[in-house]
Amino acid sequence: MRNDSKYVRDSGHVAATIDGDVVMLSVDKGEYFSTSGVGARIWEMMAEPISLSELAHALCNEYEVDEQKCLSDVQSFVQRLNELGLVHPVDSRD
Repeated sequence: MRNDSKYVRDSGHVAATIDGDVVMLSVDKGEYFSTSGVGARIWEMMAEPISLSELAHALCNEYEVDEQKCLSDVQSFVQRLNELGLVHPVDSRD
């Protein structure tokens, strides 16, 4: 994953925020996933295409966290969301 790669939420999911947790339902797979805290904030920011470095920069402005650690954690989290099919990369030519 490159830091300048942009990702966006996959449109094949229904999501709702319940008591600060984001619950996502994969209509195709019939599975649900949930996240809270910073994960919910990342999900919120991924409504529009955003790069990993942009996510990390925004989070560093909101939370007291080391930028390198934040970027590493963002990469891991987004990679997992991508593996689950909840987000997908956006081609810069789109």
